[in-house]
Amino acid sequence: MLTKIKNNLVYIALVIGLIIGFFAGRATIKTVPEIQYVAGETIHDSIPVPTPYFVQVPSIPVLPMKPDTIRKNDTVYFTQKVDTAAIIADYIVKRDYKIDLFKDKEKGELKVFPSVQYNKLLSLEYEYTPVTKIQTVEKKRIFTPFAGIGFSTNDFYNVGGGLFYHNAGLEYRYNFNLTDKQNFHTINLNVKF
Repeated sequence: MLTKIKNNLVYIALVIGLIIGFFAGRATIKTVPEIQYVAGETIHDSIPVPTPYFVQVPSIPVLPMKPDTIRKNDTVYFTQKVDTAAIIADYIVKRDYKIDLFKDKEKGELKVFPSVQYNKLLSLEYEYTPVTKIQTVEKKRIFTPFAGIGFSTNDFYNVGGGLFYHNAGLEYRYNFNLTDKQNFHTINLNVKF
């Protein structure tokens, strides 16, 4: 009678241990956030040529000068005069610029391409590559319960369960033989690879 009570207590303890392990494993979940920045499709477009809202003529302009030599009788004068050819050459030159306004891992990349000729802005094109922030949350269990049954070649059956903490686990097994009415307990230490 005492062995029957003892066996029943073992079964009850095993069931209670499994229930506690199951709920402890479900309650202890660690979340691991992972953030990725994915570049989107690059947008190319041009902005209509803007009209200047403010124009200012300087009172003392800075003009390109070139040296000039003037000879009168036996006297030589060295002066400078406005280089009109340099002004015209600078006026007709077309200048294309490439300006990186920003390149940010979270906002993307924006480049502008202004084109200037005849002292006016001819065109203003831009290239924008947006970035999308993707955050995924991976849930990892800290405690993982497990259960199992088994049979050995010497006519012993076993039932048991345990709990993994990260990669290390503790397992309890109750081993019994139906013919000889023998039983024993096993505690195992398990490691996940």
